[in-house]
Amino acid sequence: MKKLHLIFIVVLVLGMIPLLAQNRKVENTPLPNGPQRATISVTDMTGGVTAHDLVQALVGGGVTISNIVYTGANVASGMFTGGSAAGIGIDEGIILSTGAATLAVGPNQLNGTSLNNFLPGDPDLDALVTGDITHDATVLEFDFIPDTENLQFTFVMGSDEYEEYIDYHDVFAFFLNGVNIALIPGTNTPISIGTINHTINQSYYISNVPIPGTYDIECDGFTVPISLNATVIPGEVNHIKLAVADYRDSVWDTWIFMQAETFISGYNVYVDSAPQGARIFKDGVDTALNTPATISQVTGSTSVYHLEMDGCTWIPSTHTVANIQSNQSIFFECIPGTTPVELSSFTATTNTQGFVAVRWVSESETDMLGYKVLRSDSDQLSEAMIITPLLIGATNTSSQAVYQHEDHDVEINHTYHYWLEVVNMTGSQFFGPVNVTITGQIIPEIPTLNKLGNAYPNPFKSSTSFQVDVKAGDHGTVSIYNSKGRLVRVFNVYEGNQEIHWDGLDQHGNRSPSGIYLYKLSTPSINETRKMLIVK
Repeated sequence: MKKLHLIFIVVLVLGMIPLLAQNRKVENTPLPNGPQRATISVTDMTGGVTAHDLVQALVGGGVTISNIVYTGANVASGMFTGGSAAGIGIDEGIILSTGAATLAVGPNQLNGTSLNNFLPGDPDLDALVTGDITHDATVLEFDFIPDTENLQFTFVMGSDEYEEYIDYHDVFAFFLNGVNIALIPGTNTPISIGTINHTINQSYYISNVPIPGTYDIECDGFTVPISLNATVIPGEVNHIKLAVADYRDSVWDTWIFMQAETFISGYNVYVDSAPQGARIFKDGVDTALNTPATISQVTGSTSVYHLEMDGCTWIPSTHTVANIQSNQSIFFECIPGTTPVELSSFTATTNTQGFVAVRWVSESETDMLGYKVLRSDSDQLSEAMIITPLLIGATNTSSQAVYQHEDHDVEINHTYHYWLEVVNMTGSQFFGPVNVTITGQIIPEIPTLNKLGNAYPNPFKSSTSFQVDVKAGDHGTVSIYNSKGRLVRVFNVYEGNQEIHWDGLDQHGNRSPSGIYLYKLSTPSINETRKMLIVK
C-alpha cells in the first residue's frame, strides 16, 4: 500500500510540472536605451528595417525572391552585426525572436529575459506541439525560384529558456514547401532547446551560464552555427517560412540568428581536411563552419577557400573553385609544425597625402619567401587583384619585422579592401580583409577613362554620394531609376572627377520611398549601371 501511495505522489508531481511551467510569472524586461555595444549591434524593425531588408540581407545569390510577408511585432525582428565578437560564431545577419531582437544584446544579465508582445501564435508551430498552443509568433516567409536543386543557409538558435526548461520550451521551425527542415544534421530530429542542450547532443551546444556568462550575448545557451542543406525544385516557385514562437506562455525569450548572405541556391562544395575540425573561410570570410562541411556556391561564380587551425600549415594553402557548374569536393591536408609567420598587426590607413598605407608587423617568420598585397572594391577575395608586382622579401627571423606598402591608385570617397598573401615554401596563406575609406583631398587629375563609383553610404536613409569620372572632352548624365524602371532624377556630368550627392528627392522634390534604385552613367563612350538601397 505504501508503494502505491509513493507511485501516486510521483505521478502527481510529474504531472504538475507543465502546469507549474505554464504559470511562470516574469515581468517584461526593459528594452536597452541603446542596442549597440562594442561587440554586437542590433537594429530592429522600429528603427527603419523592413521585411524586404531582412530578406535581402539573408539572400546570398542563386535565387529570385517574391511575395515577402512578415507577421509579428516590429520589436521582435531586426538586423545585427558583431556577432563573432559576441561569441555566437555568426558575424552579421538577421534576428527573429519571441520577444525583442535588441534584448539579445549582452552581457547575460538575467536568467529569464522576456517581452510579451500580446500576439497570437502560429498554427504550423501549434501542430509541432501536439495538443498545445503557441504565443507571440514571429514569422518571415517568402517565395523563391532557385537556380539549382540545392538550398543552404546557416543559423544559430539561442534562448533564455536554457538550461532550466529543456523539457518545456519555445518552438521554432523552417518550413520549406510545408516541411520543417530545421533538423539536427544527418537525422530526422527537429532542432530545439529539448534536443540540443547540456545533456543531449552537447557537440552542438554552447552554455552561457552562470551569469554573466562567458559570451557577450544575453542567451543562457545557444547552438553552434548550423548549416542546413535541402533539396528544392529548380526553376519553379518554392516557399520558405521561418517561424519562432513562445510555448504555452509568453515569457523567457528565444532568438534565431541567421547568417547574412547564406540563403543560396547553387552547387555544393564539399570541404574536408585531415585532421577534421578546421575552420573554413570562403573568399576570406569566416563561414562559421568546420570541416567536413558542405558550402553552396552560386552557379558560375568563383570562390577561394582556405582553412585555419592552430599548429597546421595546409596543403594546398588555398583551393580556388572557378566558374562552378557542378558539385565539387576539395581536400586540405595539415602539415604539423611551425607556422610560417606570426602576425601581430595588419592595417590599412590613409596618410597625409591621401594615399593608403598598408602596414603589417610579424613577430616571427620561418621558411618564408615573401609577401603580396591584394586589393578589391568588394570584400570578396576572389575579386581581388595583386597590387605589389614584386614579391616583398621576408626576414625569416624570430625578431619583430615591420612592413609597409603605399597604394597611390585610390579615389576620394571610395572604400577599398586589402588582403595580405603570405608566400612560403609550400604555398600561400591569406590574412584580411582590412578596409579603408578615402576621405582626404587628392590633387585632381583629368581621368583617362569614364567610371561610375559605388554609392556611400549604401544602404542609406536620406542621402548618399558617389564618384563619377569623365574623361577629357567627354560629358554625359547620371540618371536614377526606381525598381520599376521609372526615371527619378537626372544629373549632368562633365570632364573631370566629380562627386554626385543625391538627397533622396525625385525631380519634383518628393521624397523617394524605400527600395532598390539603379543609377546609370551615360556618355557618348560608355553606359554603366550600379545599385543602391533606401531604407526607412
